[in-house]
Amino acid sequence: MKDTDGSAKEGIVHKAIRHDSAHKHVSGAAKYVDDIAVPPNTLEILLGQSKFAHAKILSMDLSQVENFPGVIKVLTAADIPGTNDCSPFAGDDPIFAENVVSYLGQSVFAVVAEDIKTARNAIELAEIKYEELPAVINIDQALETGNVLGPPAVIECGKVDQALAKSKNKLEGKIILGGQEHFYLEGQAAFAIAGEDTDIVVHCSTQHPTEIQHKVAMALGLSNHDVTVITRRMGGGFGGKESQGNLPAIVAALAAKLTGRPAKLIYDRDDDFILTGKRHDFQISYKVGFEDNGLINSVIVDQAMRCGMSWDLSEAIAARAMCHAENSYFIKNMRITSHRLKTNTQSNTAFRGFGGPQGIVGMERVIDHVAHHLNVDPLLVRERNFYPHKTSATHGITPYGQTVHDCIIQDIISELKKTSDYADRRKDIEKFNKNSEFFKTRDFSYSCKVWDFLQCKLFKPSRCTATCLQ
Repeated sequence: MKDTDGSAKEGIVHKAIRHDSAHKHVSGAAKYVDDIAVPPNTLEILLGQSKFAHAKILSMDLSQVENFPGVIKVLTAADIPGTNDCSPFAGDDPIFAENVVSYLGQSVFAVVAEDIKTARNAIELAEIKYEELPAVINIDQALETGNVLGPPAVIECGKVDQALAKSKNKLEGKIILGGQEHFYLEGQAAFAIAGEDTDIVVHCSTQHPTEIQHKVAMALGLSNHDVTVITRRMGGGFGGKESQGNLPAIVAALAAKLTGRPAKLIYDRDDDFILTGKRHDFQISYKVGFEDNGLINSVIVDQAMRCGMSWDLSEAIAARAMCHAENSYFIKNMRITSHRLKTNTQSNTAFRGFGGPQGIVGMERVIDHVAHHLNVDPLLVRERNFYPHKTSATHGITPYGQTVHDCIIQDIISELKKTSDYADRRKDIEKFNKNSEFFKTRDFSYSCKVWDFLQCKLFKPSRCTATCLQ
């Protein structure tokens, strides 16, 4: 590996060292939560879930479930000694729904039984009466009804409307970005053991053991030091185990505390899909004003994101999407508006990129739309609008006011154009498209992205990808 000045670097960081668990991963010896040898008196837990996306709970009779042979305990909101909340910070996501259910599959109660088969048989005997309420499911419905978690947030720089009006060319459009399931190989899992006095130990698959500790303590009415959380490894997380592991950990700990026996809650894959949040889906609308040479004068962006039934981490994700909305381009006049929409679906959550990819893709769509209108290579439009290079006399400023001193995207693109044989490959594609009557190669270009380090606003154009769509 070479340093930025071209000199070779030496040291332990650049040596191939075996991962300390690699041999256990490939041999199957690595232990995950469900592999832990448990005492013979360990109880298993199954969540009772809502059958409606939005409804009032009129009555709930769980007596037949409680009396089913092999059922040790049935848990509801009334059994929680502390706070009925599993949200990361906002206090708006109940462990067990009490009066209203807010999404299909929401946790309403839990069956604690000798084994999972018993729990499955018993859970069918629950008698819950609902009064179904109108449900808001998608982005369009939430926009039409004004169903939001909070007011819109706006970032603005320059004279947006005036610059748009003065531009020779104007376009507007919309791009819809779907959600995404994390699909970690190991599902949500928790195993709890009650210790002496108020002590409790929770083994769980989580990206945030400290948050699990705090949420278990809050729910059980304990101090943080009473709760020990152990996470040896995860079978994948990708953001899906940052806050979504709170619910199974709390319920397992509650069951262990109330029964005095070890208890475990392992989501089946279908329950995992239904209970847990996904990547936020976005609808991004835009207006752009630009000149014949591709220079963009003004951009107006509206980011509508489907948050689900509670905040979870949506506020921070929305902020990051906003702070990536201009991507690696110096847009002097820009307005970014974020709409945080409330829907009767699982609360969407962290996912790799944490809002950044959605913001970036929205701007890349604007660039491609401009290039298509001008009938030029999209890369030319990108290069025309990059932040000024770090060696420039003046530097660009982001829409939120940070000066970009260290832009090196021009260097990256220059090298990639050489190493990918970009010009010749585009000529080959254009020639093929011109001579092919039926089949067309769509295009070949680069997409660029900036990334902030550790979720702070230090924008450094650090990566560039080349994608050939055949």
